[in-house]
Amino acid sequence: MAGVVAAVAILSACLAGGSRHQAPRRPPGPPPQLEIVEVGTGSGVVVAGSREAADAGAAILAAGGNAVDAAVAAGFVLFATEIGTAGLGGAAVVLVVGPDGLGTVIGGPPAVPLRVDSAEVERLHRDNRPWGYPTVAVPTAPAVLGHLHRRFGTKPWAEVVAPAVGWAERGGEVAPLHRAAAETYRDRLTEQPMVAALLLDDEGTPLPVGSRRPNPRLAETLRQIAASGVESFYRGALAEAIEADMVARGGPVRRADLARVAITESAPVRGRYRGHEVLAAGPPFGGAEVVRALEILDALPEDRLRTDGPDRFHALVEAARMSLAQRGRSPQPSLSWLAASDASASPAALARHIRFDRALRDDEIPAGPWAPATGGTTHLVVADRSGWVVSMSTSIGLHFGAARINEELGFLYNDFVGWTEAGRPEAPPTPAAGTPLPSALSPVVVRRPDGWLLALGSAGSDRITSSVTAVVSAVVDRGLGLPDAVSSPRVLWGGPFDRRVYLEIATPQLEAWAEVLEARGFSELYRQHFPARPFDLAAFGGTNALAADLERGGWIGVGDPRRGGAARAVELTGSMP
Repeated sequence: MAGVVAAVAILSACLAGGSRHQAPRRPPGPPPQLEIVEVGTGSGVVVAGSREAADAGAAILAAGGNAVDAAVAAGFVLFATEIGTAGLGGAAVVLVVGPDGLGTVIGGPPAVPLRVDSAEVERLHRDNRPWGYPTVAVPTAPAVLGHLHRRFGTKPWAEVVAPAVGWAERGGEVAPLHRAAAETYRDRLTEQPMVAALLLDDEGTPLPVGSRRPNPRLAETLRQIAASGVESFYRGALAEAIEADMVARGGPVRRADLARVAITESAPVRGRYRGHEVLAAGPPFGGAEVVRALEILDALPEDRLRTDGPDRFHALVEAARMSLAQRGRSPQPSLSWLAASDASASPAALARHIRFDRALRDDEIPAGPWAPATGGTTHLVVADRSGWVVSMSTSIGLHFGAARINEELGFLYNDFVGWTEAGRPEAPPTPAAGTPLPSALSPVVVRRPDGWLLALGSAGSDRITSSVTAVVSAVVDRGLGLPDAVSSPRVLWGGPFDRRVYLEIATPQLEAWAEVLEARGFSELYRQHFPARPFDLAAFGGTNALAADLERGGWIGVGDPRRGGAARAVELTGSMP
């Protein structure tokens, strides 16, 4: 901490749970529901899915921690506060990039347990209830954060986990999306009494916005992790408690599965967009689809993307359609996907298929070795004064995962095996026992030729590709500032199963553009009008992002209003201890 000086107003606001706000900015068109109200500018910035997580990360930065320390602290707080989408029972992937542009992906894809009952998973799909103990995959999120901290952290482990212990004891504040999700999935939440006790009131009604429900058992679990590291979760007393719960409830995960978890480090997938370098987490994660979609757009004339209108929306949808159709195709170890050995599947070749007079038919879109994506997510981004950036996605699958909780340890399990789409005649069967599951999680960083531009990621499963691509294009092609780029009405491709085009209708002009797209053949069009329910807003992603503040230096962070994202910043001077 020597040599670190924090601006008193900013530091006190972070430690007290406040933030430094700019006046809400409304770009032409978007309704008040999409106003950016969470903007932070400073030499360090944290953007997260909950205010508690953003506060915790900012406080660690203010206390002299680096971007990784702040990301680990904020990540664990997400496990305690944003329990509908994140938790110890989930998965995570992190992209860490230094000021020199070198990047490392630290990932732990969830694996199918060795004792998986594929027939039971398929039966649950046929019954249209793909959740519960049979759908639980081997959790990896704690191992990813533990590895990340060992590799790049500077603050003591117990110090970065401590904020999560406190928030589990107090309970995170119920946000509008959290309550809306609990209302939507209330029936499954009542299937296990402790899940209902944590998320619903005594009458079975979702807790009101702003209320808190403490989770002392999760607090004790986090306290053990703070004291002894994540090893206990995979090979110690916590692993024993997980196995005991699984045996008692008919779940497939055993200590042997937990002991097999191995976190990997790899180089990011790299691509080019309008002269910028794009880095992302490659297979089995979903960043490759973002890179491919951007390189498809890169092969189109820039004027198609420069202004909003039917052609821009058409291009964004078709690029996402073709990129997701190629899911599972691995890139060559080169700078750009344009060097792929299969020339017919290169982004330039795929871009030549796009026709702006009509939508492509399915048989006109080249397909790769398709693989399903798993669940939704929440995203966290951090940057520090030394130029290090962390972009991290984490998930427990569908909202509330398997809707099953370890009653001794206090965390919800994921439902990733249930999200393999097993049971659909057009989908592959449940992957073999012990194999890693593919995931849509897509942390991304974009660099200008002379340095940083932005780091981001999103929620939304198969819509993550469209959400991230739309924001990157808004910054690079349209020249929008980050608040306007995040809040601009979005057009998204729903994915190979959903097959709808999602469009936020914020103005009569956008309604007219929707009619144009429909006339071109995008017939399955989901129009989101305003005011919108929180759960409907969430369908358009939660693209939390940060960017280099080119005017004032430092960083600007923006939390996506669609999912209540929060941004916090600190002003720091001096050298890292």
